[in-house]
Amino acid sequence: MAKLTVNQISELGVELSGALTAAAAGGDSFVNEKPNVFLAVLNTNASTRQVIINPNQTSTSAPGFGIVDKDPIIVDIAQNETKLIGPFAQVFNDINGEVNVTYDDETDVEVGAFELDPLR
Repeated sequence: MAKLTVNQISELGVELSGALTAAAAGGDSFVNEKPNVFLAVLNTNASTRQVIINPNQTSTSAPGFGIVDKDPIIVDIAQNETKLIGPFAQVFNDINGEVNVTYDDETDVEVGAFELDPLR
């Protein structure tokens, strides 16, 4: 599993094409310390690709709701489509505070992690 660098999005923007990297065959991970981290996924393959993000906790306590189940995030990415996925609740973090991402097929898929810079 390859570890993605989390890129900062500021009011000046961020260049997506330079911040994306080839998806790893064994999946990718990224640090998810704040509630404003997103995953960008670009698919240039003729076939639709699927991105899967499994929660590390399948249930959690939600104020006003009690215990709720958390399902995996499964997103289809069509040919020449780019999607932003997230932000990610803490239930998706592993013991290292990272979100783990897998793909049904990583061929012609590029990914990048981005953090929205909070307004000061």
